[in-house]
Amino acid sequence: MKISTNEITVLILAGGASRRVGGSDKGLLSYGKEPLISQQVRWAERQSNKLIISANRNKSEYQKFNYPVVEDQCRGYRGPLNGVLSALKQCQTKWLYVQPIDLPSLPENTLQLMVDEVHLESSSAYLVSNKREHYLSMLIERRYCSVLEKYLFDGHSKVSNFHRLVSSQKINLGFSEEKFRNLNSFKDYQVLL
Repeated sequence: MKISTNEITVLILAGGASRRVGGSDKGLLSYGKEPLISQQVRWAERQSNKLIISANRNKSEYQKFNYPVVEDQCRGYRGPLNGVLSALKQCQTKWLYVQPIDLPSLPENTLQLMVDEVHLESSSAYLVSNKREHYLSMLIERRYCSVLEKYLFDGHSKVSNFHRLVSSQKINLGFSEEKFRNLNSFKDYQVLL
């Protein structure tokens, strides 16, 4: 039996420290003529009617979108998996898909394409291109919440190692590396203005 997108909550992961943009909140930086979070919310809504936003600051700005906003349980920007854990604890669906805030170029049918490729025995998966692995573009079953919590509690934080721990499936949808381009510097945002 295939996964339905109705069983998936999309997490927009916007809780990072954004060191490469001088600590600015990436989600609130302009993407075209609007904040990046606005574009990402639209992207998520086209794929699922369930959405969570992970944000550790400017919470009131993110709450304007009328979706749950979660903060990292472990304070101090200890890595993106902290935001994933907080979302898994609030998630009401069987699955959670993670969409990094600074990854605006994935196609609008990414989630459907991904679930079409997930093996029945897999409980987690992540996207890869022909050039590299994209660990944070991940789909994870909610039942892994306790596994992730223990992983973080034991002092681990690397996303790649977590995927190895749970034997995540790699999924290549044939997307070019350009589709996975992160907006990591002010120059990246200026190009899009």
